[in-house]
Amino acid sequence: MNIKEKTLYKTRPPIITIMGHVDHGKTSLLNKIINLKTKKYEHGGITQHIKSYKIKTNYGDMTFIDTPGHSAFNSIRTRGAKCTDIILIIIAADDGIMPQTIESIKLAKNDNIPIIIVINKIDKSNNKIEQILNELTNYNIIPEKWGGETLVAYTSAQTGKGIEELIELINLQAEMLDLKADYNCDAKGIVIDSKMNSKIGAVTSTIILEGNLKTGDIIISETEYGKIKAIKEFPNKILNIAYPSYPIEIIGFQKA
Repeated sequence: MNIKEKTLYKTRPPIITIMGHVDHGKTSLLNKIINLKTKKYEHGGITQHIKSYKIKTNYGDMTFIDTPGHSAFNSIRTRGAKCTDIILIIIAADDGIMPQTIESIKLAKNDNIPIIIVINKIDKSNNKIEQILNELTNYNIIPEKWGGETLVAYTSAQTGKGIEELIELINLQAEMLDLKADYNCDAKGIVIDSKMNSKIGAVTSTIILEGNLKTGDIIISETEYGKIKAIKEFPNKILNIAYPSYPIEIIGFQKA
């Protein structure tokens, strides 16, 4: 008789999705956080595919998902929100609230996902910080310093100012959420992107939500199946096993 493996609930890293209007500095801010220049992988300076990274911080690992800000990529951005714990809404201090800002706010509120507002480009002399804070109240977002519940960070992707404070706010929000997952069950996750590689076949970007995933495991999605040949973590690290909140690339599905 088989005895079911004991569940093992442990704290897992928070999954943070970065959203906002095009050219408000989402990818630049993430570049600053991970100290890597990922823009060179993008065409035309616009993020066209969801990218995810596990980053070590003073508070432990955090998983960041970078989503496109252009209106043409609404469905991609929605997929990112479905597997996130916290949404960072980036607003350029010199530009203010724009259409994709509003869309991101609505997306977070519809799914009841905690929001951290990040007012970026505070190094710009023509910033509209007070105007932005006032306009946010139109969307029922009240900054904590005004007696509301929304955390607000002030950053500059150019100079790095406010980055440590942002990480601290993310950790504070994650602690309040008390994020835990079963590390021992069969893996479950969400596919956030998929593409074909002419040399290695289908490459599927996935976030593990619970359980553990190992090389050799059989994998099934709504439309495809396969056997895991390799698991990779950014930038090109090969893993034998992946756990909850891990952002990974899976090689093994039959099709993208």
